[in-house]
Amino acid sequence: MKAKKAIQIIFATTIFLLLLLSPLLYYSYSEEHYKTQMQKNNVYETIPEADEYATNIIGFLKGQNELKGNYTENEISHMHDVKRLYNAASIIFYVSILAITALILLGIKRKEKKEYYTTPLIKGSIALLAFNLLIILLATFFFDTLFTAFHEIFFPMGNWQFPPNKTLITLLPEQFFINTTQKIFLTSTMLGITTLLTTMYIRKK
Repeated sequence: MKAKKAIQIIFATTIFLLLLLSPLLYYSYSEEHYKTQMQKNNVYETIPEADEYATNIIGFLKGQNELKGNYTENEISHMHDVKRLYNAASIIFYVSILAITALILLGIKRKEKKEYYTTPLIKGSIALLAFNLLIILLATFFFDTLFTAFHEIFFPMGNWQFPPNKTLITLLPEQFFINTTQKIFLTSTMLGITTLLTTMYIRKK
């Protein structure tokens, strides 16, 4: 029983992580998203070659190229820290996919009933929706505080604060992060709702 409960917890956790990380990685690596946000924030008026910067940043985060542009040492150092976070997120994402695949194959081998699959899907989706609701509320009313807390936790060296005239701030102003955060968590929430409703429908059949 303990082993079965542990499997269910791992299964639900991987569902949670996949539903959360999928939109995070999608929007973070989407050139179209960057271009749309830069257009909204009038970035092209200050940096006409902003598209080239965006392509370079995405490639850098993916490990495909080095960072190029008019950056200071602190900006470059910060971006390397950001890249390490994205590397960790990508590893967790793909490990979660492998874990779910292994758990599904295990369920097939054991000829488990559909509750083996639906229970963690429901629990993972509900946990995600609760988490997202909390983050959306905090981001709506306390974005600056949340933004600062996030950076102080993951960038304790303090190399994430720059004057407003620096390249990174011009390319990716605060509104970029507000809009991106909203998109990530709204998309994740829609995925969670879809997963939950679909699973509940299958379970009742």
